Amino acid sequence: MLSVTSSPVLVVEDDAAVRRTLERACRFSGRAVVAVDSGAAALSWLRDHAPSLVVLDVHLPDMNGLEVLRTLRGWLEVPVVVITGVASEGVQEHARDLGAHLVEKPFDLDTVLEPPTMHGVPFAAD
Repeated sequence: MLSVTSSPVLVVEDDAAVRRTLERACRFSGRAVVAVDSGAAALSWLRDHAPSLVVLDVHLPDMNGLEVLRTLRGWLEVPVVVITGVASEGVQEHARDLGAHLVEKPFDLDTVLEPPTMHGVPFAAD
């Protein structure tokens, strides 16, 4: 189980069922969570907050999750797990280049909520 942290996990996922599952998993592990369903909502929240982890879907209704990641990297260094249903080699490379860990759906919750950097291993190491 993850330790309790004062900074919440930010979940950015437009699929309500996946978003709820991630929210419950965070709460079950003792972590606060903020969940949004769009890239714009995520960037708006991130302008005033520093989460302990961002779980970011690639396919969002208003923008590509990698665009969100590129934008947030301009001012915030935080662990990011990018989740996607189909991970092309280009998406994998882009996520790694931006310092994120990529996980394909369906995923194991522990893999998403405890990415490699949380264990002292760089995201790029697979």
